[in-house]
Amino acid sequence: MVSSIAQNSNKVKVYTEDNEARWFIKHLVPDYLIYVELLESFIGCDQLIGLYCADLSYFGNTLIVFDGDVDVDEKQLKRVSDVTRKNIGNIIKLPGNKPPEVV
Repeated sequence: MVSSIAQNSNKVKVYTEDNEARWFIKHLVPDYLIYVELLESFIGCDQLIGLYCADLSYFGNTLIVFDGDVDVDEKQLKRVSDVTRKNIGNIIKLPGNKPPEVV
């Protein structure tokens, strides 16, 4: 049996745009942090969507959290079909209409 210390299948990997979004999540849902792994990622909205579309089999098992200023009707998120977003349901945005660093 081979095991890896880098593997933890019990936690959902969470991709965010920046440190401020992770800070916001930590303070928004502190009781649920034991179930997720907030990845130290610095990936913009367009890049996250590109990765998501490129490998749906992997990113379909993660949680993608966008800043509040991302409009779900914007052409960026329209790259992911409505059917995919509704059926998988793993793309969300922070509350409000502003980025976390402004809030």
